[in-house]
Amino acid sequence: MSEGDVRERILAEATRLFGEQGYGLTSVRDVARAVGVTNPTLYYHFGSKEGLYLEAIRVHQEAIYDRLVEVVNRPASVRERIRAYVQVQFEATAANRSAARLMMYANHRPESGEPQVDMMSVHLKMEQLLGKLFAEGVANGELRPDVEVIDGLMAVTGPVILGCYAVVNQLPTPDDLVDRIVDVIFRGLGA
Repeated sequence: MSEGDVRERILAEATRLFGEQGYGLTSVRDVARAVGVTNPTLYYHFGSKEGLYLEAIRVHQEAIYDRLVEVVNRPASVRERIRAYVQVQFEATAANRSAARLMMYANHRPESGEPQVDMMSVHLKMEQLLGKLFAEGVANGELRPDVEVIDGLMAVTGPVILGCYAVVNQLPTPDDLVDRIVDVIFRGLGA
C-alpha cells in the first residue's frame, strides 16, 4: 500500500470515527486500529490527533467547496445555479454522513477538548462565492434589486443547513426538497 493510500485510509476512518463518536471519544489508537496501522504511522502523517481532526475537516471542506465553485460558475440561470448549489450540499451530505456530521458539529463540543476550527474563513469564502451570484442575479433581473449579500446568504444557508441536518440524521425528507427550498428562496429574493 502506498503512502498516499495509507494517508487516505487514515483520513477516511478518522472522518468516520470523529463524525460518529466526536473528538473526545475518538483516540489515535481507535483510528490506527480501524486502518490497520500503528500509532506512529498516524503521527508520521498528521503529527497529532488534533492535526488529524483539523485535516479531516479541511479536506472535506475543500472538496465540497470545489464542487460548489464548479456549479456556481457554470453557464446557467442564477436560479439553476442556486438549485445546483443546494443539490450539491445534499448529495455530499448523503454520500458521506460522517463527514457532514463532523463539519456540522465542529466547534460545538468545547467540553470534549475539540480543537477550534476556523469556520469564519469558510463563511467568508461562501459569502464571496454566493455574493457574485447574487450580484449577477440582481444585474440580470432574476433577483430583486434590493437584495443584499447577507440577505441572500441567510435565505440560502438556513434551509440548506436544516435540510442537511435532516439528511445527516436520516429524518424523512420529501423527494422534491431541493426544488421546494429553491422555490422558497426565490419567493423571498426573486424579482
